[in-house]
Amino acid sequence: MFPPWLVPVLSVFVGCCANVVFLEYIVRDDPAAGNLITVAQFAFVGLEGLVFHVRKGLLGSRTIPLRHYALLVALFFATSVVNNLVFGYRVSLPLHLIFRSGSLVTNMLLGAMLLGKRYSLVKILSVVCVSCGIAMCTIASANASSSGAQSDGSVEDLVIGVTLLVVSLFVSSLLGIYQELLHSWYGKSWRESLFYSHFLALPGFLVILGNLIDHWSIFNQSPRLSMWIPFPSVAESLLSGSDLVQMACLAPGPLSATAGTSETLRAIWNAAQPVLAQAPGSLALCEVTVPIPRLWVFLLLNVVTQYICVRGVFELTSVTNSLVVTLTVTLRKFASLLLSIVYFGNPFTSSHWIGSAMLFVGTLVFLDLTPWQRTQSPATPPSSSSDSPASTSSSTNNSTTSVAQAPEKVPMQRPQLSTSPPSQAARMTVLALFSVTISTLVLSFGHSAPMAMLANFLVMHLFNLLTKRMESVRTNAQLPSFALIAVRAFVGYLSKTRASSKTIIPAIQVQGTHLAVDPDMLRQYRVMCKYTTAASQQAESLCFLEIMSLPLAGMLLTHPDYPINAFGHIHVRTDVVQTRSLSFDDRSLRFDMQMFVDGFRWVEGRGLEIETITLATLSGSEDVVWKCATTLLVVSRSKKARSSTPRPPVLSATGISTWVLPANTGVKFAQLSGDWNLHHLYPFTSRLIGYNRPIAHGVYTLARATAELFEHRYGEQSQADAQKRKPTSTHPIRMVAEFKAPLFLPASGVELRQQLLPASEAAPATGSKQQAAPAGLPAFIDEEIPVKGNARYCSFAVQAATGEPHLRGIAYPL
Repeated sequence: MFPPWLVPVLSVFVGCCANVVFLEYIVRDDPAAGNLITVAQFAFVGLEGLVFHVRKGLLGSRTIPLRHYALLVALFFATSVVNNLVFGYRVSLPLHLIFRSGSLVTNMLLGAMLLGKRYSLVKILSVVCVSCGIAMCTIASANASSSGAQSDGSVEDLVIGVTLLVVSLFVSSLLGIYQELLHSWYGKSWRESLFYSHFLALPGFLVILGNLIDHWSIFNQSPRLSMWIPFPSVAESLLSGSDLVQMACLAPGPLSATAGTSETLRAIWNAAQPVLAQAPGSLALCEVTVPIPRLWVFLLLNVVTQYICVRGVFELTSVTNSLVVTLTVTLRKFASLLLSIVYFGNPFTSSHWIGSAMLFVGTLVFLDLTPWQRTQSPATPPSSSSDSPASTSSSTNNSTTSVAQAPEKVPMQRPQLSTSPPSQAARMTVLALFSVTISTLVLSFGHSAPMAMLANFLVMHLFNLLTKRMESVRTNAQLPSFALIAVRAFVGYLSKTRASSKTIIPAIQVQGTHLAVDPDMLRQYRVMCKYTTAASQQAESLCFLEIMSLPLAGMLLTHPDYPINAFGHIHVRTDVVQTRSLSFDDRSLRFDMQMFVDGFRWVEGRGLEIETITLATLSGSEDVVWKCATTLLVVSRSKKARSSTPRPPVLSATGISTWVLPANTGVKFAQLSGDWNLHHLYPFTSRLIGYNRPIAHGVYTLARATAELFEHRYGEQSQADAQKRKPTSTHPIRMVAEFKAPLFLPASGVELRQQLLPASEAAPATGSKQQAAPAGLPAFIDEEIPVKGNARYCSFAVQAATGEPHLRGIAYPL
């Protein structure tokens, strides 16, 4: 069997390339016939869809509500009309194809403004390449026009045409974003979208009825179609035969559908007799003039091929991802461009070739033909959910609370799930583009200025409805790359202040939705952090989800409202709670993650401590399955704050393992996590931050310690349960760790030590469900800890060969 994408791809290439041929034939005779072409295409697709939906009984049932189709149709109508209108302003077909290939640029800009998407430096550079290619082709076309008749105003027309093309790109990208949102909300139904987006737009063409009537007359007055028709040379007895026999002698082709009467057929047959008499016994080609204006024939063929093209695009979106669709459409445009140049001889200079090469190279670089690391499908975010059972209590004080001079945390109200709306500048930019488009369309058809104002009012109202709907689901579905975060951090270093006792951290939240587990990252994580057994993999999600959330931390620290620069934040404490077991081998697993500032406090002798909370829910669910409370320290540079705090004594417990960490440990973990902080990489980069040698990443050491602790604690039990085919479960679980000192690389003799304390060694039982922490636990566990059955507290430490503790922690079931 053929793959499901093969037929749609062939439909796109065959239908769209053939459509370009007939479009070229039409615009050569009537350059301003774009509106009539659009009406015919919409009517054909709409009527075909109407017949299909009536026959299948689907007309009354819709996957997507009709109110969403109203806005979708408005955007689709505007895009189609403007795209065809530009041919009336001396825009050549090659320039039109090249310009429309730059839709990735506008898609990226609107995605950043309306959906809050973030893009890597490579994608930004590819957009610059695409923009330069478009500019070069436009300048080359302008030079070609200026070398012709200046009195015709071709350069001025070209400026108007290019302006309309730019506006069309933005409207088309806005249409694509809205379609993507609708598909994510209601699912994909390409048949339904194809029908309603065309059929509901037909009444809109009444606005340009006068223009349609004018071009109808032009089509009727076009020259009659001349075509070469093959005739077989047959016996003379056939000449006296019936009309039916004469029709059977005609070769199949357009004539069989366009010739109407027997008189017409007899006239055509009689005109072919001289040629037939000169070529007895063979096939003769006769040039025959069909009594139908040729523009109508070209329009019919254009409409049919357009239907094949559009159907292929809509069907392709339902069987594959947006990457394949965009790549297919881009390659199709390149094929159409070559066909227009070679077959029709359109002018194409060396500047055009260089510009188009830059455009298509930039497009392919932008597409990044590697498997997606994270699924990028915007979805409706979950509603605000309650914290996990072990979550700390939060206050409802506002973030503008006066700064605490004592080491008490200044709590703040948790921000709402939706992020900040698009900036006013973004709104004004898009509205200005809409206004220019609508005004140009209305005035170009001879309507008055009040009609243009009314149209602008309606469009702005629709735009506000669209942006409000987008704001409610505005997410950072595509998490930013470290390169983009580094650029923002550097800009913040130049423009933001250092932490002080007067610093106030506002309530900031960032989020990512529908995040998938990258199989390559998971495999590297298991190998590097020693999650290689069933027992250890029970706890792999404790730290792996923290690695997945590292881009969120970068987004938060480089947020425009974050008052201090991102450099110098030290990870000092982690409190992780997991409420259920998670199997990352399930490829359908998707997470919605959000990170927000929970509070801050100024600690004399240390600096500013900032507490953040990261929550993870399964996509489509409101239950928090993982929560991580992280404390970051921004060390004060004042002399008073440099006093060192006493470090706890080394944990006197059983040693589990001894580590040897090579010098490239930080680089390998950066390749895994995407966190390329300079103090983890090389000696010369760590010196820029203030360390003589690179230091191990705290998440790495904590993840490796967790893996070995669980293997040591549950390894034998896991093997026994496996023989009995009984699952071993240790969830829900909580782990708290504090980082005491940096672990310099390379390092040898690093010890992982643990101490198991049963619940019976805690405070005497009081009959309540909670007891005080065991006396042997680290001092930072200063809160009531729930005791469950015969639970054992695992106190652990990672310490350097010198005995200096790197981290200390505790893990226990809830």
